[in-house]
Amino acid sequence: MNLFNSIIDNGNGTILLLFPFLLALVTAFLAFPTIIFIAHAKQLVDVPDKRSVHSKTVPTLGGIGIFFAVAIVLTLSGAFLNAKLLMPIVGALIILFFLGVKDDILILSPKKKMLGQIIAALMVILITDVRIITFSGILGIGGLPYFISVGFTLFVFILIINAYNLIDGLDGLAGSVGLLVSLFYGFLFFKMQEMSLTVVSLSLVGALIPFLYFNFSKVRKIFMGDTGSMVVGFLLAFQSIAFIHINQLNSIAQFHLNAPILVLAILFFPLLDTLRIFYVRVVIYKKASI
Repeated sequence: MNLFNSIIDNGNGTILLLFPFLLALVTAFLAFPTIIFIAHAKQLVDVPDKRSVHSKTVPTLGGIGIFFAVAIVLTLSGAFLNAKLLMPIVGALIILFFLGVKDDILILSPKKKMLGQIIAALMVILITDVRIITFSGILGIGGLPYFISVGFTLFVFILIINAYNLIDGLDGLAGSVGLLVSLFYGFLFFKMQEMSLTVVSLSLVGALIPFLYFNFSKVRKIFMGDTGSMVVGFLLAFQSIAFIHINQLNSIAQFHLNAPILVLAILFFPLLDTLRIFYVRVVIYKKASI
Protein backbone atom coordinates (compact mmCIF):
# COMPACT_ATOMS: atom_id res chain seq x y z
CA MET A 1 0.00 0.00 0.00
CA ASN A 2 1.56 3.36 -1.01
CA LEU A 3 1.48 6.75 0.72
CA PHE A 4 -1.47 8.02 -1.30
CA ASN A 5 -3.67 5.05 -0.47
CA SER A 6 -2.74 5.37 3.21
CA ILE A 7 -4.00 8.93 3.19
CA ILE A 8 -7.17 7.77 1.44
CA ASP A 9 -7.76 5.22 4.19
CA ASN A 10 -7.38 7.98 6.77
CA GLY A 11 -10.26 9.89 5.22
CA ASN A 12 -8.34 12.72 3.48
CA GLY A 13 -8.58 11.32 -0.05
CA THR A 14 -11.22 13.72 -1.36
CA ILE A 15 -9.18 16.78 -0.40
CA LEU A 16 -5.94 15.27 -1.71
CA LEU A 17 -7.56 14.50 -5.06
CA LEU A 18 -8.15 18.22 -5.55
CA PHE A 19 -4.43 18.73 -6.14
CA PRO A 20 -4.11 16.83 -9.46
CA PHE A 21 -7.37 18.39 -10.63
CA LEU A 22 -6.28 21.92 -9.71
CA LEU A 23 -2.78 21.41 -11.12
CA ALA A 24 -4.21 20.36 -14.48
CA LEU A 25 -6.71 23.23 -14.36
CA VAL A 26 -4.11 25.91 -13.62
CA THR A 27 -1.55 24.48 -16.06
CA ALA A 28 -4.07 24.50 -18.90
CA PHE A 29 -5.37 27.98 -18.07
CA LEU A 30 -1.83 29.33 -18.16
CA ALA A 31 -0.89 27.44 -21.32
CA PHE A 32 -3.77 28.28 -23.63
CA PRO A 33 -3.22 32.08 -23.93
CA THR A 34 0.43 31.48 -24.88
CA ILE A 35 -0.53 28.78 -27.38
CA ILE A 36 -3.16 31.06 -28.94
CA PHE A 37 -0.67 33.97 -29.20
CA ILE A 38 2.05 31.85 -30.82
CA ALA A 39 -0.41 30.17 -33.19
CA HIS A 40 -1.63 33.55 -34.47
CA ALA A 41 1.91 34.93 -34.69
CA LYS A 42 3.12 31.94 -36.73
CA GLN A 43 -0.16 31.63 -38.70
CA LEU A 44 -0.82 28.13 -37.35
CA VAL A 45 -4.54 28.65 -37.68
CA ASP A 46 -7.60 27.21 -39.39
CA VAL A 47 -8.71 29.48 -42.22
CA PRO A 48 -12.52 29.45 -42.62
CA ASP A 49 -14.05 28.16 -45.84
CA LYS A 50 -17.58 27.49 -47.11
CA ARG A 51 -18.12 24.62 -44.63
CA SER A 52 -16.75 26.46 -41.60
CA VAL A 53 -19.04 27.67 -38.85
CA HIS A 54 -16.53 30.36 -37.81
CA SER A 55 -15.71 33.52 -39.78
CA LYS A 56 -12.23 34.26 -38.37
CA THR A 57 -8.97 32.33 -38.33
CA VAL A 58 -8.77 30.07 -35.26
CA PRO A 59 -5.75 28.17 -33.83
CA THR A 60 -6.13 24.40 -33.94
CA LEU A 61 -3.49 23.56 -31.34
CA GLY A 62 -5.69 23.23 -28.26
CA GLY A 63 -4.48 19.67 -27.83
CA ILE A 64 -1.06 20.99 -26.81
CA GLY A 65 -2.46 22.59 -23.68
CA ILE A 66 -4.52 19.51 -22.85
CA PHE A 67 -1.51 17.24 -23.32
CA PHE A 68 0.85 19.26 -21.13
CA ALA A 69 -1.68 19.63 -18.32
CA VAL A 70 -2.41 15.89 -18.21
CA ALA A 71 1.22 14.81 -18.74
CA ILE A 72 2.51 17.02 -15.92
CA VAL A 73 -0.10 15.71 -13.47
CA LEU A 74 0.46 12.04 -14.35
CA THR A 75 4.26 12.38 -14.26
CA LEU A 76 4.21 13.97 -10.80
CA SER A 77 1.55 11.53 -9.56
CA GLY A 78 3.71 8.60 -10.63
CA ALA A 79 5.97 9.29 -7.63
CA PHE A 80 3.09 8.63 -5.21
CA LEU A 81 0.78 6.29 -7.10
CA ASN A 82 1.13 3.35 -9.49
CA ALA A 83 4.04 4.41 -11.72
CA LYS A 84 3.81 1.17 -13.74
CA LEU A 85 0.30 2.23 -14.74
CA LEU A 86 0.79 5.97 -15.18
CA MET A 87 4.18 6.15 -16.93
CA PRO A 88 3.16 3.99 -19.94
CA ILE A 89 0.13 6.27 -20.35
CA VAL A 90 2.43 9.31 -20.44
CA GLY A 91 4.66 7.55 -22.97
CA ALA A 92 1.68 6.75 -25.19
CA LEU A 93 0.44 10.34 -24.92
CA ILE A 94 3.85 11.63 -26.05
CA ILE A 95 3.62 9.49 -29.20
CA LEU A 96 0.12 10.75 -29.96
CA PHE A 97 1.12 14.32 -29.13
CA PHE A 98 3.87 14.47 -31.75
CA LEU A 99 1.70 12.76 -34.35
CA GLY A 100 -1.14 15.17 -33.64
CA VAL A 101 1.01 18.30 -33.78
CA LYS A 102 2.48 17.23 -37.10
CA ASP A 103 -1.00 16.53 -38.45
CA ASP A 104 -2.35 19.87 -37.21
CA ILE A 105 0.53 21.79 -38.80
CA LEU A 106 1.64 19.80 -41.86
CA ILE A 107 -1.05 17.11 -42.35
CA LEU A 108 -0.27 13.46 -41.68
CA SER A 109 -1.50 10.51 -43.71
CA PRO A 110 -4.29 8.40 -42.14
CA LYS A 111 -2.06 5.30 -42.29
CA LYS A 112 0.69 6.96 -40.23
CA LYS A 113 -1.84 8.23 -37.68
CA MET A 114 -3.33 4.75 -37.39
CA LEU A 115 0.13 3.20 -36.97
CA GLY A 116 0.93 5.67 -34.20
CA GLN A 117 -2.34 4.90 -32.44
CA ILE A 118 -1.64 1.16 -32.64
CA ILE A 119 1.87 1.58 -31.21
CA ALA A 120 0.64 3.80 -28.36
CA ALA A 121 -2.23 1.48 -27.48
CA LEU A 122 -0.13 -1.70 -27.67
CA MET A 123 2.53 -0.16 -25.44
CA VAL A 124 -0.02 0.51 -22.72
CA ILE A 125 -1.78 -2.85 -23.11
CA LEU A 126 1.42 -4.92 -22.97
CA ILE A 127 3.14 -3.01 -20.16
CA THR A 128 0.17 -2.44 -17.85
CA ASP A 129 -1.71 -5.64 -18.81
CA VAL A 130 -4.94 -3.62 -18.65
CA ARG A 131 -7.14 -5.38 -21.19
CA ILE A 132 -10.55 -6.90 -21.78
CA ILE A 133 -10.18 -10.50 -20.60
CA THR A 134 -13.70 -11.81 -21.21
CA PHE A 135 -16.89 -10.99 -23.10
CA SER A 136 -18.78 -11.44 -19.81
CA GLY A 137 -21.07 -14.01 -21.39
CA ILE A 138 -22.09 -11.73 -24.30
CA LEU A 139 -22.89 -13.92 -27.34
CA GLY A 140 -22.14 -16.89 -25.10
CA ILE A 141 -18.41 -16.08 -25.06
CA GLY A 142 -16.52 -16.22 -21.78
CA GLY A 143 -12.78 -15.86 -21.18
CA LEU A 144 -10.51 -14.84 -24.06
CA PRO A 145 -7.10 -16.32 -24.89
CA TYR A 146 -4.27 -13.83 -24.23
CA PHE A 147 -3.53 -12.84 -27.85
CA ILE A 148 -7.21 -12.52 -28.73
CA SER A 149 -7.69 -10.43 -25.59
CA VAL A 150 -4.84 -8.12 -26.62
CA GLY A 151 -6.12 -7.89 -30.19
CA PHE A 152 -9.68 -7.12 -29.15
CA THR A 153 -8.52 -4.53 -26.59
CA LEU A 154 -6.41 -2.89 -29.31
CA PHE A 155 -9.49 -2.77 -31.56
CA VAL A 156 -11.49 -1.08 -28.79
CA PHE A 157 -8.71 1.48 -28.28
CA ILE A 158 -8.63 2.39 -31.99
CA LEU A 159 -12.43 2.43 -32.24
CA ILE A 160 -12.90 4.84 -29.34
CA ILE A 161 -10.02 7.13 -30.37
CA ASN A 162 -11.40 7.55 -33.87
CA ALA A 163 -15.02 7.68 -32.73
CA TYR A 164 -14.11 10.60 -30.50
CA ASN A 165 -12.24 12.29 -33.34
CA LEU A 166 -15.39 12.19 -35.48
CA ILE A 167 -17.43 14.27 -33.02
CA ASP A 168 -14.81 17.05 -32.96
CA GLY A 169 -16.77 19.43 -35.17
CA LEU A 170 -19.06 21.76 -33.25
CA ASP A 171 -17.82 24.17 -30.60
CA GLY A 172 -17.80 22.53 -27.20
CA LEU A 173 -19.12 19.15 -28.33
CA ALA A 174 -15.96 17.04 -28.11
CA GLY A 175 -14.71 18.89 -25.04
CA SER A 176 -18.02 18.54 -23.20
CA VAL A 177 -18.31 14.83 -24.01
CA GLY A 178 -14.74 14.21 -22.86
CA LEU A 179 -15.28 16.17 -19.66
CA LEU A 180 -18.56 14.48 -18.72
CA VAL A 181 -17.31 10.97 -19.52
CA SER A 182 -14.10 11.48 -17.52
CA LEU A 183 -16.01 13.01 -14.63
CA PHE A 184 -18.28 9.97 -14.51
CA TYR A 185 -15.36 7.54 -14.70
CA GLY A 186 -13.56 9.54 -12.01
CA PHE A 187 -16.53 9.12 -9.69
CA LEU A 188 -16.69 5.36 -10.38
CA PHE A 189 -12.94 4.86 -9.91
CA PHE A 190 -13.02 6.81 -6.65
CA LYS A 191 -15.85 4.65 -5.35
CA MET A 192 -13.83 1.59 -6.36
CA GLN A 193 -10.75 2.91 -4.47
CA GLU A 194 -8.72 3.03 -7.72
CA MET A 195 -6.80 6.23 -6.97
CA SER A 196 -4.35 6.10 -9.88
CA LEU A 197 -7.24 5.85 -12.33
CA THR A 198 -9.14 8.54 -10.45
CA VAL A 199 -6.19 10.88 -10.99
CA VAL A 200 -6.18 10.07 -14.72
CA SER A 201 -9.86 11.05 -14.90
CA LEU A 202 -9.53 14.21 -12.83
CA SER A 203 -6.43 15.41 -14.69
CA LEU A 204 -8.37 15.23 -17.96
CA VAL A 205 -11.36 17.01 -16.41
CA GLY A 206 -9.04 19.74 -15.12
CA ALA A 207 -7.45 20.17 -18.57
CA LEU A 208 -10.76 20.26 -20.46
CA ILE A 209 -12.45 22.96 -18.38
CA PRO A 210 -10.00 25.69 -19.53
CA PHE A 211 -10.15 24.32 -23.08
CA LEU A 212 -13.93 24.72 -23.14
CA TYR A 213 -13.59 28.26 -21.78
CA PHE A 214 -11.35 29.26 -24.68
CA ASN A 215 -13.21 27.10 -27.20
CA PHE A 216 -16.38 29.12 -26.54
CA SER A 217 -14.54 32.44 -26.40
CA LYS A 218 -15.19 34.93 -29.21
CA VAL A 219 -11.94 36.84 -28.63
CA ARG A 220 -9.35 34.12 -27.88
CA LYS A 221 -10.90 31.08 -29.51
CA ILE A 222 -9.05 27.79 -29.99
CA PHE A 223 -9.91 24.39 -31.46
CA MET A 224 -8.86 21.01 -30.10
CA GLY A 225 -7.28 19.81 -33.34
CA ASP A 226 -6.09 16.28 -34.04
CA THR A 227 -3.60 16.54 -31.18
CA GLY A 228 -6.41 17.05 -28.71
CA SER A 229 -8.83 14.56 -30.21
CA MET A 230 -6.22 11.78 -30.18
CA VAL A 231 -4.98 12.56 -26.66
CA VAL A 232 -8.48 12.86 -25.19
CA GLY A 233 -9.82 9.92 -27.23
CA PHE A 234 -6.94 7.74 -26.02
CA LEU A 235 -7.58 8.65 -22.38
CA LEU A 236 -11.30 7.93 -22.73
CA ALA A 237 -10.47 4.57 -24.31
CA PHE A 238 -8.03 3.72 -21.52
CA GLN A 239 -10.51 4.65 -18.80
CA SER A 240 -13.20 2.54 -20.48
CA ILE A 241 -10.97 -0.51 -20.83
CA ALA A 242 -9.56 -0.11 -17.31
CA PHE A 243 -13.10 0.06 -15.90
CA ILE A 244 -14.06 -3.15 -17.70
CA HIS A 245 -10.79 -4.87 -16.73
CA ILE A 246 -11.08 -4.12 -13.01
CA ASN A 247 -14.68 -5.27 -12.82
CA GLN A 248 -13.98 -8.45 -14.78
CA LEU A 249 -11.17 -9.41 -12.38
CA ASN A 250 -13.36 -9.04 -9.30
CA SER A 251 -16.24 -11.53 -9.22
CA ILE A 252 -17.97 -9.62 -6.42
CA ALA A 253 -17.62 -6.19 -8.05
CA GLN A 254 -20.82 -4.22 -8.51
CA PHE A 255 -20.42 -4.16 -12.29
CA HIS A 256 -18.72 -7.54 -12.71
CA LEU A 257 -21.05 -8.68 -15.52
CA ASN A 258 -22.41 -5.32 -16.62
CA ALA A 259 -19.22 -3.28 -17.11
CA PRO A 260 -19.15 -3.59 -20.95
CA ILE A 261 -22.82 -2.56 -21.19
CA LEU A 262 -22.21 0.44 -18.93
CA VAL A 263 -19.23 1.52 -21.04
CA LEU A 264 -21.35 1.27 -24.20
CA ALA A 265 -23.96 3.46 -22.53
CA ILE A 266 -21.35 6.03 -21.46
CA LEU A 267 -19.82 6.21 -24.94
CA PHE A 268 -23.14 5.85 -26.75
CA PHE A 269 -23.01 9.21 -28.55
CA PRO A 270 -19.54 9.00 -30.19
CA LEU A 271 -20.00 5.33 -31.06
CA LEU A 272 -23.43 5.96 -32.58
CA ASP A 273 -22.04 8.87 -34.61
CA THR A 274 -19.25 6.61 -35.90
CA LEU A 275 -21.81 4.00 -36.94
CA ARG A 276 -23.86 6.70 -38.68
CA ILE A 277 -20.88 7.99 -40.65
CA PHE A 278 -19.82 4.45 -41.55
CA TYR A 279 -23.32 3.66 -42.82
CA VAL A 280 -23.61 6.88 -44.85
CA ARG A 281 -20.18 6.66 -46.47
CA VAL A 282 -19.81 2.92 -46.94
CA VAL A 283 -23.39 1.72 -47.47
CA ILE A 284 -25.04 4.73 -49.11
CA TYR A 285 -22.14 6.37 -50.97
CA LYS A 286 -20.11 3.13 -51.18
CA LYS A 287 -16.79 4.69 -50.16
CA ALA A 288 -14.13 2.37 -48.85
CA SER A 289 -13.07 4.35 -45.78
CA ILE A 290 -14.54 6.41 -43.02
